[in-house]
Amino acid sequence: MPKKQQITLENIKSISHDDLAELVYGQMDDQNTLYDKVEKLLLRGDPKALLKSIKKDIASIRRGRKFIGYHEAFEFAQQVGNIVDDIVLMIDDCKVASGLLKELILTDSKVYLRSDDSSGFIQQSYARAEDAWAECLHALSDDEIYTDILEMLVCEGFGIRALFSEYVPKRVLEKIYAEFIEKVTHKGEDTFDEIQVLQNCAHYLKQPELYIKATEYQSGGLHEHDYLNFAKEYAM
Repeated sequence: MPKKQQITLENIKSISHDDLAELVYGQMDDQNTLYDKVEKLLLRGDPKALLKSIKKDIASIRRGRKFIGYHEAFEFAQQVGNIVDDIVLMIDDCKVASGLLKELILTDSKVYLRSDDSSGFIQQSYARAEDAWAECLHALSDDEIYTDILEMLVCEGFGIRALFSEYVPKRVLEKIYAEFIEKVTHKGEDTFDEIQVLQNCAHYLKQPELYIKATEYQSGGLHEHDYLNFAKEYAM
C-alpha cells in the first residue's frame, strides 16, 4: 500500500473555514472527544464558564466508583489526558491552571484502586498532569509551591508522586530536605518514602553529599547499586 501523505497544520489551515466547520460539525455526534473539545473552545471567551466546565470534568473522575477494566483503561486514560490538554491549552492563567492540575492529580489514588492499569496508560496520563503542574510553578510563590508539594506528595497506597523537578525552586528543595532529614533522624521504623523525598531534593539541588547522607539512613545499610547512584550524582 502507498504511504499516506502527512497532513500538516498548514494543510489544514488552507481548508476554507466553512468546509472545516461542516466537517467538524458532521463528526461531533459520533466523536465524544471532538464534541467536548469544541464545547471547551466555545467557552474559552468566558473564563468562569470554562473553569466551571473543567472542574466538572475533574469532579466526575473524583466521584467515579465503577471498576475500570484492562480493556477500558486506554479510553479512561484519554479522558484524563483530555482534561490535562484542556487545562494546558485553554487556561491562560498559570496559577489557576496549577490549581486545576493539582485537583486532577489528587484523584489518582482512588482511580488506581478501582482500575486494572496493567498497561500503564492511566499512570502515563497522570504523569502528564504532574509534568504540566511543574511547568506552572513560575506563577506560584515559594510558600505556595512548598504547601502544594507537601499536600500532593504521597499517592496513598502507591508511594511518592513525581513532583520534584528542575522547576522547583532551590529554597523549597532546601526547606523540604531539612524537614525530612529531621524526620528520618528521629524515626525508628522503615523510612523508604522519606529517603526517596530526600534523594529527589538532593538530586535537583545538585548536592551529592546530601544524597549520600539521606541514603545512609535506609534500612539494611548501603548496597552496590547505591554506590553506582552516588557516582551518577557526582557526574551530573
